[in-house]
Amino acid sequence: MKQETIHKFIQDFFTQQQCEVEEVEDGALAVQLTEEMDEKLMNRPFYWHYVRKMGRKGDPMKVTFYTKKMEDRKKGEWIHFGSPRLHQIFNLLLENTKFVRAYENPSASPFDQYPLIPWLMVNMKVQYRCHIKKEEMYSVGLQLTNGKMIGNFMESIRNKPIQSTIPDYAFQLTPIIKPISGLRRIENRIKDLLEEKPMDWALEAKKRWEDELKLLRYFYEERQGEEWEEKLKKEEEALKERFYPRIDISVINGGIIYLTEKSSQEL
Repeated sequence: MKQETIHKFIQDFFTQQQCEVEEVEDGALAVQLTEEMDEKLMNRPFYWHYVRKMGRKGDPMKVTFYTKKMEDRKKGEWIHFGSPRLHQIFNLLLENTKFVRAYENPSASPFDQYPLIPWLMVNMKVQYRCHIKKEEMYSVGLQLTNGKMIGNFMESIRNKPIQSTIPDYAFQLTPIIKPISGLRRIENRIKDLLEEKPMDWALEAKKRWEDELKLLRYFYEERQGEEWEEKLKKEEEALKERFYPRIDISVINGGIIYLTEKSSQEL
């Protein structure tokens, strides 16, 4: 990541977080943090705990970020790719950005209006849970006008010119399928795919769980009393958590991606 890109990224990030951003000189940004950003970035938990406890208004910090290396720079933070502060911002962005709305901007935009077709993008994680854990990632796209569904959606649009604002001359087609309904369709499709896969791993895991359960109950067989029954119950629950086979499906993130007719036909 080039330093000019980092400069624009930092500027856009803090602006979107409602912080006041001032370009004080070439390669230097003065950022007045909000209370929320100060709490998340500046590592002052005791200060904010005291402020909240006393019912007072906090005093968020103002920080100068330098994206150009200058020997005579004033007090501030030199931020570059690999710096802890930049990675802290990346992690914060990842935590907060669960849903995005983005638009394709074709390189040769016409001067007449043209439509952008809405696609629901969902990135999901499938976890196989037993004594051996395994994960699979699925990226699915569902066209919200006709129900067309494709896999590897993120990879398919990786090289498309995607941006966060709608391009000039473009207009959005209204979805026929509601996003929540589209999400259910995608989840059902993932479940269908999982049911088609061999389930040997689950049968083996269940057999192992049953064997471990027999051993555990044999150990407690001659131990009587409420205290032992409670211990047995807890250990049975722990065994089930560890060995009993199950599949967890969770949504990592997603969004509505508006693509041109040409791109939509190519997918």
